[in-house]
Amino acid sequence: MKGQNNLFRGSSPSWANACVGNNGSPSFVEYAKGFSAAANLLIQKTLEGRDLDYSVDEFIYPICFNMRHSVELRLKGTVSWLQLLSKHRQRLPDFSLQSSHDLGRIWAFIKSHAPTLDKRYQYFVDKLDDFVSDLSEVDPTGQTFRYPHNQESEKHLTEVSVINVFILQKAFSEAEELLDKLNAFNEKLCLEYEQGTYTRKMSRHQIYLLAKELPPRSSWGDESFKFVKDRAKDHFGLSSNDFSRAARKIESHFELAVLIDKNPLLEDLDFNQVDAFFDAWASVHDLSKLRAPTNEPQIHDLNFENVIKELYEGDEKISKALDSISSSVTAEAVGELRALFYFARDLDYSEHYLEMASREKRELGSLRDAEPGRYNELLCKLIYKTNAFQNIVKSLLFLNQIALVNHLIDRYELPKTLEWLDRAKSRKPCSHLTVLGYDSWADVDSWLTQTA
Repeated sequence: MKGQNNLFRGSSPSWANACVGNNGSPSFVEYAKGFSAAANLLIQKTLEGRDLDYSVDEFIYPICFNMRHSVELRLKGTVSWLQLLSKHRQRLPDFSLQSSHDLGRIWAFIKSHAPTLDKRYQYFVDKLDDFVSDLSEVDPTGQTFRYPHNQESEKHLTEVSVINVFILQKAFSEAEELLDKLNAFNEKLCLEYEQGTYTRKMSRHQIYLLAKELPPRSSWGDESFKFVKDRAKDHFGLSSNDFSRAARKIESHFELAVLIDKNPLLEDLDFNQVDAFFDAWASVHDLSKLRAPTNEPQIHDLNFENVIKELYEGDEKISKALDSISSSVTAEAVGELRALFYFARDLDYSEHYLEMASREKRELGSLRDAEPGRYNELLCKLIYKTNAFQNIVKSLLFLNQIALVNHLIDRYELPKTLEWLDRAKSRKPCSHLTVLGYDSWADVDSWLTQTA
C-alpha cells in the first residue's frame, strides 16, 4: 500500500495487533476459521439474548453471510488440495479459485472429481451434500445475505420467509466439524501419495487390503492363485495389468511384503540382538509394571546429565546393561532400535520409518568408533526409557513384524491380555484415517471394503 495508512496499521497494545499478509501464512483455512468464529459468536450472542439484546431479524444476515463465506473458503481449500493430489493421479479440469464464488459449482467440482482421485472422499461427499446443497440453493454466489436485492433489483429470500437460528447453529456446528476433518484428511492424503505407494487404479489402502487377501508369494505360481487373482480383479475393478502393478508394489514394499511372507525381517536387527537389548533393559526396569493388565508405565522426563553422572559414578546395573549391549548388539542394530522407539510417536508411514532408521543407523555407526562417549550416551538414554518395550513393540506391530513381537511376548512372559498391547495389535491407523473416526485397522478395512 502506498503511503502511510492510518487505519490498517499496528499500535499498542501489542496483543491487539493481528498478523496479516506475509507476516504469517494465511490460507483458505485461516480465512475460513475467522469467518466461522464470527458466525458462531453472532449465533451465540443472538440466542443468549433471546431476541432482546440482539435482534434476530438483523443478525441473521451477518450470521448467514459469515457462515456461507466460511464454507466457500473451506471448499475452495479442498479444491486446491485436489489440484495438488491430481499430480499423483489423473489430471483435473481447470478450475479458477479466484473467479468463482458459485458454491454449487465449487461443490459440483468436488463431488465429481474428489472420489475419482480417491474413493475415501466419498465419505465427506455423502456427509456434507445436504448441507452444502441447501446453502448453495439459498445463496449460490454469496450475495443473498450481503444485499437486500440482487442486480435485477429483485428482493432476496422471498421464498424463504423465516430462518431459525437454532437450526442454523446445529447444522453449522456439524458441518464445521466435518469440514475441519476434511481439511485434515486433504493434508494427510497428499502426504500419503507423496510416499509413492499407489498405482493408477489403486490407493495405498486398497493395495493394503489386496495384500491382506493374497497368499504367500511362494504360492503365486499355483493353480489356486488364479482364483484369488480373479476375485481381487473383480472386487477392485482391475485388469490383469492393473493387478500386476499392484502386486509389484506389494512385493517391493517394506511393510506390505511381510503380509505375503516376503522379506519378513528388519535389515540390521535379528532376534538375538533384540533379546540381548531387552535382557539388558529388563535388568534395569521393573517387569511387573510391564505385565500389569491395564497399566502402561508412565514416560519419565529424566535429567540426562544425572543419568550419565550415575553411569560414570558406578551405577552397577546401568554399567552392566551398557557392557552387555555393547558386546552383543551392533551399532546399526542400536540405530534400528532407536528408530523403532521414536517412530511409535507417530506411526504414520513405513517409508518414514525407513528414512528414520537409515539416519539413526548411519549416525550410530559413525559414533561408535569416532565418539564412543556420545555413542554410550545415546545408548544409555534408550536403556533408561521406561516405555522402550511398549514403543518398540508398537512400531514392530505397525510394520507387521508379528513373529518378532510374539517372540518377545513369550520370552518375557507377558499376559495374553494387556490393554496397551491390544491397542498396539489393532495397528491404530494413520492420522488421516483417524479423522474419519476409525480407531483400528479392522474398522478401516470394513469401511474401505464397502466403498472399494
